[in-house]
Amino acid sequence: MIDPKERIVFLDNTVRSAFDSCRYKTYLNHFHKGRGVAPRTTAPPLRFGSAIHRALEQFHSGADLDMATGAGLRAYQELEENPNVVITETDAMNINKECAMLEGIMEAYAEQYSDDGEKFEALSTELIVEATAGEVTVDNETWLIKYFGKIDVVGRNYDGTELFIMDHKTVSDFREAYYDSLHYDFQTTGYCILGSQYFKDPVRNVTYNIIRKSRLRLKKGESHTQYTERIRNDYAERPEDYFKRVDAVRTQQQLQECYAALLEVGRDIVQCHKTQHWRKNMASCSIYSGCAFRNICVSGVVDSSVNFYLRGERKDGYD
Repeated sequence: MIDPKERIVFLDNTVRSAFDSCRYKTYLNHFHKGRGVAPRTTAPPLRFGSAIHRALEQFHSGADLDMATGAGLRAYQELEENPNVVITETDAMNINKECAMLEGIMEAYAEQYSDDGEKFEALSTELIVEATAGEVTVDNETWLIKYFGKIDVVGRNYDGTELFIMDHKTVSDFREAYYDSLHYDFQTTGYCILGSQYFKDPVRNVTYNIIRKSRLRLKKGESHTQYTERIRNDYAERPEDYFKRVDAVRTQQQLQECYAALLEVGRDIVQCHKTQHWRKNMASCSIYSGCAFRNICVSGVVDSSVNFYLRGERKDGYD
């Protein structure tokens, strides 16, 4: 969000990474009419990631297994009630599969990490933090760059005084190249900055809590209960194939580079806002199965009644 009156730019990791990809798409998705617009979709977005995050939030907050699992399942109920998402018959079948997978994962996860409570104290879960990254000057005007994010877990190890961040990841497969990339992940470096400012204590350690999604498919004639049980048994029998934790430490140089990158993006956003020129990156149009905003690039018109809605509103249209 941009507050031109107070001269403040609010950044999160989604805005920062999107801005690097395509500035015009970032404007449409986050800054148009103050909040940005989102495309109506026939595919439920971020469903499994959102569900597992909710379940793990409750679990690490001390809720029992049934309550934690129920919290994750409610994410699907909310998705089905969202008027801006059209769920097809195929989507409904996939949601049923994912619900089964969630139930199976949570039971096996609770068993696999049953000793977490003896190793660390979870100080906070799903913590939303806002911090000041710094100031930038554009056309002799000083703008404040604020940075915010949601941290999955902030914990303190019982065998020491250092704080750490736990970041949940769901993946389709375990790969060494992916583990290597986590040591340079910008998002969690930013979370270390946010955690340090919030707790007034250095946060440099990150634990990636990685969960691989089941590859088991629903068999013909198999019930939801049978499918859940099969997934549950598979996770329980082969936990090493589904659960992994990777530890990383952020250096002071990485933290400084993160600050600098946030200020650089903030300065560029201010410049785009003042000139109303948000450059299009046509090279990104076909990445990730195409861009939902491509029609706007062609027509220059945001169709508020059919294709898009103002972010934050749950009714049809936004005018």
